[in-house]
Amino acid sequence: MRHFLLRVLIIVSLLNFLSINKVFSQNEPFKPYLIKYYEGEFSKRNTPGKFLQQTNSQGLILFCLSNNDTSSFRVIIPEIFNYLQGDLDRDQIPDFVIPVHVKLGNDSLWYEYFFFLSTMKEPGSFIVKSSFELAEMLDSGKRAYFYAEYIRHGLLQGVLNEYQAGDLSCCPSIQKKSAFSCRGEIKPLFFK
Repeated sequence: MRHFLLRVLIIVSLLNFLSINKVFSQNEPFKPYLIKYYEGEFSKRNTPGKFLQQTNSQGLILFCLSNNDTSSFRVIIPEIFNYLQGDLDRDQIPDFVIPVHVKLGNDSLWYEYFFFLSTMKEPGSFIVKSSFELAEMLDSGKRAYFYAEYIRHGLLQGVLNEYQAGDLSCCPSIQKKSAFSCRGEIKPLFFK
C-alpha cells in the first residue's frame, strides 16, 4: 500500500508541474525557451554572422559564426536525459537544472545553468547562472568555477574548482564539494 501511495504522489507531483507549465512540449519542454534566450544574447552582442541550429549526439548546438574566430559563439543544449532533476524548492514537484555548455572564440569555455523551478508561476520562467557566477556566490576569492553534478536532498550539489597561481585553465588544483539551496532564491552552502 505504501509503494502504491508513493507512486500516486509522484504522478500527481509531475502532473502538477506540467499543469503549472502548460506550454512545455512533452518531448523537449525547455529547448524553445533556451533557443529564444540565446537568440537574444547573440543579437545583443551585434556579432556579424549568422545564427544557426544543428543537432548531433551531444544535443542541440546553436552557433553564431563570424569571420573572426574570437567573436564566434557555440552553445550546446544537452539532450533531456542530461538534465538535472529533483525537488530544489521542497514543494514535492520536480524541478530541473539544465547545464548548457558555452564556448566563446577559440578558448573561453563555461557552463550556464538554467533553473526551471516549479514555484515559478509564469510558464517558461527560469533563472540563469554561469559556472563562474555560482563560484563567486561561494565567495572563494580565487579564480574558480562551479560544476553541478546532481540534485539530492533539495540541494544542487557539485564541485567548486579553484585555481592556484600557475594552474592551466584546463586543470584547477583545488576541488571542494559545494551545494546550493533554491528555496525562494539561489543561496550557497559550503562543504569540505
